Amino acid sequence: MNDRRESWLEGIASRVPNVESKRAGLVATALALDFLVLLWSWTCSHPWIDRINGATAGVIHYTFQIRLIGSFVVIGLCLRWWGDVSLRAVGVRMQGLPLGLLTLLVGWIVLSSIFLCYQLATSATVTVDWASPAQPIIDVATEALGNSLYEEVFYRAYLVPSAFALLRQHMVDRRAALLAVLGSQALFAVAHIPHRVIHDYSALEMSGSVALMWGFGIIQSAIYLRTSNLWVIVAVHVLINEPSLLTAPSA
Repeated sequence: MNDRRESWLEGIASRVPNVESKRAGLVATALALDFLVLLWSWTCSHPWIDRINGATAGVIHYTFQIRLIGSFVVIGLCLRWWGDVSLRAVGVRMQGLPLGLLTLLVGWIVLSSIFLCYQLATSATVTVDWASPAQPIIDVATEALGNSLYEEVFYRAYLVPSAFALLRQHMVDRRAALLAVLGSQALFAVAHIPHRVIHDYSALEMSGSVALMWGFGIIQSAIYLRTSNLWVIVAVHVLINEPSLLTAPSA
């Protein structure tokens, strides 16, 4: 059991190799850039983003575009170019994709079945919730390649191992691993606060939302550290954010 635990702990740090000399600065810079991109997206007008959204009938929507910009700035320029962090080091490995797709399919079937059973039990009619056959595929694809992929790469596949590598210099590995997960996912939750402020959440709604985001991040981190498969947690994230269920509540 101890050997397995030690192997698991070593595996966390080994996922972000070859940046020891500037790891602390890289983490701080990446977090700052992530926050600045989000702040820019929430506080500034973006007519060109609106035009793209309108020209594509909402297919290339606002959130998708913002996350593409974030991916370019934070993951592309900061981590990949300046930090020399490879995509494989943050979990982007094609051999894990089939399991991720299977997770997405099975999860969608389960969620749709549960919701369908609920509708049948509480309503006389069932309404199909797809504007067109392609709509669920578009919704899932833009969520997967935009928001879900970005947040899982940055906050789980990159930030958790990097935080662990920094903390283990000052404490035992087990405590470093625990604090790395809890601390990094607290930052993930806090990063969503400005969005809630802009949308006039009450104090109670804000605290509940932040707590849920923190818990979600911890669970996602645990799944990633257990499976070492980025695509599985991307699939789970998509199912939470954009399940594209088969049916909708009746009017």
